[in-house]
Amino acid sequence: MSFLTFCRRLFRRRSPPSVPGLREIFQGFKQVLAANSEALALMGDLEESLSGRAGFHLRGLKALLSSLDQQMGLLVEAIDRMSGGRWPEIHQVWQRLKEGVQERLSRSLEFPDTPLVLALTGEEPARWAAMGGKAANLARLAGELHLPVPAGFATTFSAYRLFLTSGAAGAHSLAECVAEKLAGLAELEAEALAPVAQELRTLVLSQPLPEELSQALLDAARSLAAEPQETLVVRSSGRREDLAASFAGQYDSFLGVLPEEVPKRWRQVVASQFSHRALVYFKTHGFSLEEMAMGVIIQRLIPAAAAGLMFTRDPEGDPDTCLISATWGLGSDLADGRVQGDLYRVDRSSGAVREARLAHKGQRLAPAEGGLRRLPVPPAEAEAPALSPEHCRELAELAGILEDYFGVPQDVEWARDDAGRLWVVQSRPLPPASGAAARPPQLTPEEAASLVLSAGDVAAPGVAAGPVYHL
Repeated sequence: MSFLTFCRRLFRRRSPPSVPGLREIFQGFKQVLAANSEALALMGDLEESLSGRAGFHLRGLKALLSSLDQQMGLLVEAIDRMSGGRWPEIHQVWQRLKEGVQERLSRSLEFPDTPLVLALTGEEPARWAAMGGKAANLARLAGELHLPVPAGFATTFSAYRLFLTSGAAGAHSLAECVAEKLAGLAELEAEALAPVAQELRTLVLSQPLPEELSQALLDAARSLAAEPQETLVVRSSGRREDLAASFAGQYDSFLGVLPEEVPKRWRQVVASQFSHRALVYFKTHGFSLEEMAMGVIIQRLIPAAAAGLMFTRDPEGDPDTCLISATWGLGSDLADGRVQGDLYRVDRSSGAVREARLAHKGQRLAPAEGGLRRLPVPPAEAEAPALSPEHCRELAELAGILEDYFGVPQDVEWARDDAGRLWVVQSRPLPPASGAAARPPQLTPEEAASLVLSAGDVAAPGVAAGPVYHL
């Protein structure tokens, strides 16, 4: 090599890294803005779900995170292009974040280690989550707000786990048998889930309760119903029950239960999580078996003089009013939509009744030994209001207390005993209002002249189509 060639090589400027042109930088900047805007909107949706103001389920969460992953990928790609590859570490950081999210999503939910039975007294707040949503809410109301909640207890997820891990067919546990049947749900249409649901319910109902669980249920039930005339309520408290988007209303409940019947009714409540309707919900929302974990509430049944429901805010009307429905006796027929009760719109601030629409209440539901019975109501009482203005004022005050505590409007079940004392039976988030009403369809004069429905109350806003049956 000549000396001249050596000098040329020595002093030749090294080639700079690839520098993007102005057009490429501008295009990358536009992509950064667009991807960042979309990512912020998706994070806003996640925040809305976390707040409880919007529906939340695993499948929706995965869809949101998948969209967020796509937008963040576009963002990283644009920054890399704009910089001419100056920061290759950005890809490594993004990869670590993605792996962290995936690791969190793939974790199995753990059952906390708790006693099989916990009292609904609010004395052990650290264990409330082990009771399921409905029972945890009742424990909070009793323990923190000191509201009148019927005496009772809840079986925990530890009891559910004990039942599932007990033997079923052969050497397999009940959990293994159930998981095997649930594994194929994703490929099935909704109609094809019915036989699977029947098989699962039969499997659960044929499974004996472990002696430890059966005895714990009997001991607690006998302590609640010490008097011969006292009976119990057995109802679900699922892991995701009573959330804004949940299994609310999917499971069985039993009223007027004798203490000796509690183990059988407990198993029936657990089996109801595998009804056709619940399986469709399970499949649609992508829940795992762990997310379906079942707590069960056992409470003393209040022999109600009157009972009903309350929305702490009118979901379709004036938000300054609460909506109260009431009937004579127990309120389960009213909650299930079998009967129509009185309807009261009550001012939230003053407790004054703004509107009262009285219904004919010809029967009342009352507890009987080992069940319920329907009794006739005298004609004069059937037309009389089930609530006095003072009762409405007391319920409006309760509405404010519950909403202030939970931070969102509540759907409340209440009962009033013969002594006039108000009891809180349940409180859960009220589904959000449907928003602005859509423009009604144009009807022909013949269609408009045909009266289909003259009155009604919104239980849950939404849209539906199909035949209507009067049962």
